[in-house]
Amino acid sequence: MRNHITLTAWLATLALAGGCAEEAAPAATADTATATDTATATDTATATDTATGTDAATLCPNGSTLPGKKVVQMVPEAFAMDAAGNFYFGYINMPGRGVVKFPKDFSKCEFLTMVPDLNQSTTMKTAIGSGYDSIQFQMRALEINGDKLYAVADTKLIEVDLATGARKMVSNAKEMGGLGAGPINAEGLGDRWSKWDPYRKVLWTHGISGGNGAIAVDLTSGDRTTWPSWHPGMGILGGCGGTGLALIPGYLSYGGMIIDPDPPHNLYFAHDLFSVVKYEVKTGNAYILSL
Repeated sequence: MRNHITLTAWLATLALAGGCAEEAAPAATADTATATDTATATDTATATDTATGTDAATLCPNGSTLPGKKVVQMVPEAFAMDAAGNFYFGYINMPGRGVVKFPKDFSKCEFLTMVPDLNQSTTMKTAIGSGYDSIQFQMRALEINGDKLYAVADTKLIEVDLATGARKMVSNAKEMGGLGAGPINAEGLGDRWSKWDPYRKVLWTHGISGGNGAIAVDLTSGDRTTWPSWHPGMGILGGCGGTGLALIPGYLSYGGMIIDPDPPHNLYFAHDLFSVVKYEVKTGNAYILSL
């Protein structure tokens, strides 16, 4: 029961319904995709994508001046949905680093936030949303909490205001001495999944470059803790001596995570070794429930 298979299939269905398909049968016409104002978040492509023959009317333009795709290339590693049913996706390549937004009927596309890559062959050179702009990698592991969207990019946790697109770095695991204490580099932040924990008031990240760690991030301090447990009097602790990693070998790559809504709110992982693992947050012990 690997969650990413279901998610990938679902995203593929959404793509076909919303005009996001990578391949289509109709012959391509002359490209006339335009961006009305690269400084706003309301631009939409207005023609057929010459690279695929796909109707691009509801996709965001990438401003490319090169032959080929004229719309952003969304990726399954970056997906979220808000309470109103709006969809959010990260993307690769042009016009830079950012997140695009669709209403639930996929009738239009807009940039929520975007940091342009000035070295790319694109006409979109103006940022959408203010704030932190040193983002060198695509924004992944999207999660929405309240009026903010969180994303992991280049081992940094970025907060995006859903109303304005303004960006703020919350935690930096890219280098020693970065924002927030805790593990760094590949074990510093997961970049496939993020999950807000309303019971412990932390954001969990895991997957891909996060190796086999599940990292809890304090959004106020930026502190990061790998496989933590919670002591009744001392709060969050790391390395509590539970079985933890012993029962979770290998990577937590594409498998998802859920939080039990019933106390004590343990975590359940769909592990990439075809197993379901329960993590007991109070003790740090882990149990294989299905293999």
